[in-house]
Amino acid sequence: MKFDAPVWPPDWPEIRNSVNEAMRTGEWGRYDSSLVSVLCTEVSRLFQGAAVRLCCSGTAALEIALRMAKVQSGDEVVLAGYDFPGNFRTVELLGARPVLAEICEETLSIAPQQLESFAVGAESSSIKVVVASHLYGAEAETRRLREICDQAGWLLIEDLCQSIGLRSSAGLAGTHGHFTTLSFGGSKPVSAGNGGALVVNDQHLAARLGPWMDRPGEVYPMSPLQAAVLIPQLNRIEEMSRQRQQNWQRLRCERIASFDTWKWLAGSKEGLLSNPYKIAWLAENRSQRDRIIQHAVRIGLPIGAGYRSLAKTSDRRCRKPVPCPLANQFGDSLFVLDHRALLVSEERFGELIDAMDELYAIRDQF
Repeated sequence: MKFDAPVWPPDWPEIRNSVNEAMRTGEWGRYDSSLVSVLCTEVSRLFQGAAVRLCCSGTAALEIALRMAKVQSGDEVVLAGYDFPGNFRTVELLGARPVLAEICEETLSIAPQQLESFAVGAESSSIKVVVASHLYGAEAETRRLREICDQAGWLLIEDLCQSIGLRSSAGLAGTHGHFTTLSFGGSKPVSAGNGGALVVNDQHLAARLGPWMDRPGEVYPMSPLQAAVLIPQLNRIEEMSRQRQQNWQRLRCERIASFDTWKWLAGSKEGLLSNPYKIAWLAENRSQRDRIIQHAVRIGLPIGAGYRSLAKTSDRRCRKPVPCPLANQFGDSLFVLDHRALLVSEERFGELIDAMDELYAIRDQF
């Protein structure tokens, strides 16, 4: 029997009602729709009153942030050696050069000690921005990264595209960087198929939003219909995070601890995921990883491969001050369980356990 993962994006009555009301009132077809204004206000409230502009994607939000940071040809931008490849390409788009840092195994993001080493010496003079991603619901050490950036005179961009609503003992993720990028893409915890937002936590930098976004029409607009489907989801973000967290804790306690052949990536210094998005493991090698994914697809588990290692990119396209063996290992062997599986109801949780057991039981065939 195949596992049937819950549908995502969700088919909630309040989403349908919001869209129907947008159609009835004509808000869906207006340049200055109140729906966009309401969503913008709600996102700003989530990030403690920061300046917010909505846009067409998380990648567009990063491009806007880099332009607002005045990144141009000849500048350098630090990225993790394992990261969303669109971030690398956006840096290249502006004529800047990516600089790759090794990752921290516990946080899946830039290791602060690596960034500290970049701040020493003449080569640091070309660095202008650091982009730190919160991947798979794990939390990058952005509070410490911000301290390093402030000391070096760099700007910090938090990529929160996968992890909106992420909270920990360090506070709300997305409030430590100068900028924070959000994505509302099809697989994200808050989804409109596409769409994004840029959060600006610095008042001085926020003054640059208008000149970059309005010419005079908005350059990277979000559709009012996208806003209509996002507002009800944003209102339930904490509820959905709790459901993922509860199912993740149960899965971790009942099964994952015994899956000793696969290396689970804890996602934090404390060994816990505060807002699970995708659960990450390392297989022994790429071949084993690919066969695990093939079998997972056959039994209905939403499991896929991680990103390719950016550290394997040609030296002509980036600077690599340090070796990145962890980034390369992640690129070769990482596989992830999608957050849809963590939205299964309590009545159906046993089906998820059974599917994971079946997948792990055939590990010797890999």
